[in-house]
Amino acid sequence: MRFEVSIRIARPATEVFAFLGDFTHLPLWNYYLIETRSEEPGPARVGMRYTQRRKTDSQRFEIVEWEEGRLVTIQLMPPTRPVRICFALQPDGAGTLLTDRWTLRTPLPVPGFIARMITRPIQAAVTENLGRLAELLEQGRAQLQDGRTVVWP
Repeated sequence: MRFEVSIRIARPATEVFAFLGDFTHLPLWNYYLIETRSEEPGPARVGMRYTQRRKTDSQRFEIVEWEEGRLVTIQLMPPTRPVRICFALQPDGAGTLLTDRWTLRTPLPVPGFIARMITRPIQAAVTENLGRLAELLEQGRAQLQDGRTVVWP
């Protein structure tokens, strides 16, 4: 199952990538996350693993693709179901076009109408979160869906 969401952010792609590529920033724009931390020191790179504490559980993920300034992909790690999330950035005249592509793998084929039932609420949440990301990077502050106000930088 796959879906993607795109948003234009009125900031240079280098700035957007620098913010996105530091996954400790995820809780600043994804209301469902409490904390994201690297499991090892050093700059983000392929193979780096993170633990994120969510409102109801925790997950681990690993960076599986990294193209500086252009693309970063993460893969959720077991026991979470296989989910791959790719952030692709493209400079445009108004700033940056950010496309967030999700691939959810299932052990068996899923009929289209069931796939849509599964992905539709996730896609809606991703759309809202990307809106908060754009707001934060463009205006320096955002109010998340859970009422928290975040400020950057």
